This record gives sequence, structure tokens and C-alpha cells, in this order.
Amino acid sequence: MRLPDRRTSSAILLGTANHQHTELRALDAVANNITDLAAVLAHPEYGGFDPARVHTFLDADLGIGPALTKIARATGDVQLLYYAGHGLVDDNGDLYLALPGTDPDHVWSTALPFSWLRRIQLDSPADSKLVVLDCCFSGTAINAMADTESLVAGQIRVRGSYTLTSAPPNQAAQAPPGERNTAFTGELIALLRNGLATSGPLLPVGDLYHPLLQAMLARNLPRPQQSGTDTVALLSLTRNPAFDGESARLTLRATKDAYEYVIDTGDRSAAPKAAFLLGAQLSEEGDVVGAHSAYQRAIDMGDQEISPHAALCLGALLREQGDFDGATAAFQCAIDSGHPDHAPWALNHLAGLLAKQRNDIDGARRLFQQAIDTRHPDAAPCAMNNLGMLLDAKGDIGRARRSYLRAISSGHPDYAPWASINLGLLLDRIGDVRGARFALQQAADSGHADRAPEAALNLGYVLDRADDVPGARAAYRRVVDSGHPRWAPWAMNSLGVLLDKQGDTAAACAAFHRAAASGRPEAAAMALNNLGMVLAAQGDAQGAHDAYQRASESGSPEQAALAMNNMGLLCLRHCDVEGARAAFLRALNFGVPEQSEIAREHLRLLDD
Repeated sequence: MRLPDRRTSSAILLGTANHQHTELRALDAVANNITDLAAVLAHPEYGGFDPARVHTFLDADLGIGPALTKIARATGDVQLLYYAGHGLVDDNGDLYLALPGTDPDHVWSTALPFSWLRRIQLDSPADSKLVVLDCCFSGTAINAMADTESLVAGQIRVRGSYTLTSAPPNQAAQAPPGERNTAFTGELIALLRNGLATSGPLLPVGDLYHPLLQAMLARNLPRPQQSGTDTVALLSLTRNPAFDGESARLTLRATKDAYEYVIDTGDRSAAPKAAFLLGAQLSEEGDVVGAHSAYQRAIDMGDQEISPHAALCLGALLREQGDFDGATAAFQCAIDSGHPDHAPWALNHLAGLLAKQRNDIDGARRLFQQAIDTRHPDAAPCAMNNLGMLLDAKGDIGRARRSYLRAISSGHPDYAPWASINLGLLLDRIGDVRGARFALQQAADSGHADRAPEAALNLGYVLDRADDVPGARAAYRRVVDSGHPRWAPWAMNSLGVLLDKQGDTAAACAAFHRAAASGRPEAAAMALNNLGMVLAAQGDAQGAHDAYQRASESGSPEQAALAMNNMGLLCLRHCDVEGARAAFLRALNFGVPEQSEIAREHLRLLDD
């Protein structure tokens, strides 16, 4: 059980409230559905999605396709698709979603074919795909269908997905007059807002179905439907607001007992999955021995789907524990399975282990190439980037460059921007400033939650060194505006230095103060050192002293030692020899070789 990765997950919320055709009544509650569901999914405390990656579309037209495709293709982890409105079925029994201009007599040419949305979901690189439909499936020409339910379910179901619908075929979804939301979505939002006392800290989508079903049946409303593949039903869209520590412990114990019971039955279809899920839960709880045992049991059961996945997870667990022999064996087991998804990732993991822990560069290169040769949509671009970094570190610039370019050409939403950054840094090192700027700009424009700010920061460095002050300043501000917790403080620092060089001391100090307040020890300490130097240059000795003192207490040895050396120089400028001596001695205590050498030289001069 887990939440979506906020950096690479997205939600598409579609709704049609108004209609031009008189046969389709307006659904005022749909607009509230979109607003309220978006607020729950992006709730600052409980929501599982980044607000910037929750995309709402109300009363859209048929031209919406490219926008949805762009969002889906930039999604690597969880893709949620929600629609509220009228559902229609054409003469062939194909499902359509009504738009403002939909004509019930010309459904296929005026409504949104669900097959479009299904294709968008299928084409997305997302690992998990969820569909929630709040509409009816009834239409005007379904009399000839022998099995309407299976036909419609077949159109909705996609591999590795979970689908939740508001009503069975041939029943209309309900929008009770005077209520804020449609009945189905209103109950769903209430569950997400209030949580379930019987669930743990998260709310798996599979746990929502039965209370949702009970609520709808209690109101004599249509029966919701669900379907799912793989283990996506364990995914959570939000945290559980009703989570209680004591009840959660009992729930977890009950869950583990249930897994053990299923494993003991020896059921060939259920036992391997139960062993795998038990391993995952024990691993999350920090029970390494128990997780190891459960994963091994899943491997030993020999299930074609579950065993390779368990081997992959066991390898990662053992690698984290420093058991590299065990991890190697587990990864090799997953590779030997030939599983189309897990084997390529195991090749990546084992290659990384060989490179970092065994220093077997040739072996790592072979495994990365094997992962590339699988053409897996995710693992192959990852291997291209990893191989590039391996070659880059070994000084094989030409082949590293080609490997990065292959990863970039893949268009993968995660690994292409990362490879663009790596290529930009490589080109900058060899003096190709123009190429570096292009590669870093490409990554900065990718929209990736982490890589785009990182790329913009490095672009700022390149432009700064090239004396392109306006370009560097714009790049740094772009990172600052992103609010990224890791990269924004560094950008504030660099922006402050740039502003100080331009003579805008007040703005520089403001930037340093913001970086110092970021909570990132290294960046905050550097900002305090920079602030101290600016204040010292202005003659504000007390302000500089205070800044250096704070930097020395930041927890960053390098910056703390630098701050004490700066403090010593400040004391010397004000003829405080004893204060300077004390500061230089403190600089020595941090054990930073370069700063220690500087401190010793100053102390020698004082003694002379």
C-alpha cells in the first residue's frame, strides 16, 4: 500500500455540466464534483497528488485530446482519469462521454469516445492507471447486445488498472436535486474526506468500494461497479483522515494474519500474491528478516508473475542491508525469469550494484546494454541514462554522449530530462557552452517536478560563467519560483551572489536571508557565509559576526569551518587578535582539510 509519487503522478478530472441539446439535462452538481474532488486529491495534509498535477476540465470540447495526451505522456507513476456527466452508447454499443455540444442522435460524431481516453491511458507510461466514471451507460441502440455489461467493461478495463463506476449498464447515474454533488461522487468525496476507521494510515482504492456500495444501496441508488488488474487496488489516492494508531496496529496484525492464512492454504493463485504482499508490508515496517522470508516464499512458489517481482524486491532489500551476494542472486533470479517487466529492471539494479560495489565496470556495461536491448518503455531509457553516467565517469565522453542522446530521444518523462541534464553538464565540462545551454534548457522546459528546477539551476551556472547576466538571473529566478525544497535554496544563493555583483546589495541580502531560512543545512550555511561577507563589506561588523556564528552552527562542517575563518578575518580587521585566534582554532576543529590549512596559516602569522 502506498501513495502516488507526487512528482510523476497526475489526475485528469473531466466533467460536463451544461448541454446545448435539450434532451441532455444540465448537471449543475458536476462542476462541484470537479472542484471538490480536486481539493481532496491535492489536500495539503491528506492528499496524494501535487496540486500542480491535478488537471481539471469542465465543459470541454472534442479538441481536448492533445492536452490529455500531453498530461498522460508526462505521467510515470499514477494516472487517474475521472469523468462526470452523461454517458451514452451508440448503435454499435460503444461508450461515449457527453460534451456540451453532444447530440444524442449523432453520438459518434459529437461526443467523446471512451476509446480515445482508453488509448490515452494505454499510451501513458504510468505504472498504475485508474479510471473513475460517474455516468450512466444507457443509450438508444443496445437492444441487440447479448451482454452489455461485459462489452462495456471490456472497453474500460486496461492492464494494470483499477476502474470504479457509478452504475451498472442500463442504469442512470443519479444527481439528486438540491445536493452539492452527484450521488456517487458525493459519497466518494465523503469517504476520502472522512476516511475509514478500519483502514490503516492510507486509504487503498479497493477499500473504498464496499463502504461506497453500502452507502449507495442504503439510499436506494444504483450499485457501483469495480474491476481491477494486478495489485492496483492497493494504491491509495489519499491518506486516511480517520487513522488511529491503536486500531491501525490491530488492523496491520489482522492483515498479516490474513496473509499467513492464505499462504498456508497453498492456493496456487492466491498464496504467491499473499506472500509477496506480506513481504512488502514487513519491509515497510522495517522487519527485514520477516520480509526476506516472505519474499523468498513467494519466489519459491514459482508463480510466473509474482516470483520475479518478489525476487526484484528482495534484491533491493538485501542491497540496502549490504548483503551484496544475496542481492546479486535475487536480481539474477529475476533476470533469469525473462519477465517482460521485472527482468529489465533487475538488469538495471544488478548493473548498478556491479558498478558501485564490485567495481566491475565491464559487467555493468553489459547488463545496462541488455536492459536497453529489451526495449522496455521505462527500464530501457533508465539504462541508457545509467550507461551514459557510467561511461561519463570513466572518461568515455563520446559513448557517454551517445547514450545520453538515446535516452533523450526516448522521450521518457523521467529519464529524458535527467539525461538532458547529464548531457548538459558533460558538454559544459568539455567547453561546449552552446550545446550545454541547449541540453539544459530542454530539461528545464520539460515540466518535470524535480529535473526541471535542477536543470534551470545548472543552466544559471553555465550562463553566469558565460557572463550572460540577464539569462542567469532569469534561470535562477525560475528555480526560486518553483519552490523546489532542494534546488530553490541554492538558486537563491546564486541569485544573491549575482545581485551583489550588480551592486543591488539589498536584494542580495534578501535572497541570502531566504536561503538561510530554507532549512537545507548546506545551502543555508552557504547563504549565511555570503550574507556575512556582504555585511562585512558594508561595515556592519555585528551583522556579519552574527551571520558567521549561525553558519558555524548549521551542521555543515565545510561551511562551518569557512564561517570561522571568515570570522577570524573579520576580527583581525577590527584589531581583535584574541577573537581571531579563537575563531581560527574553531575552524581547525571541524576537520575540513582545505579550511584547516587556511586556519593554520593564519595562526602561524599571528604567532609570528
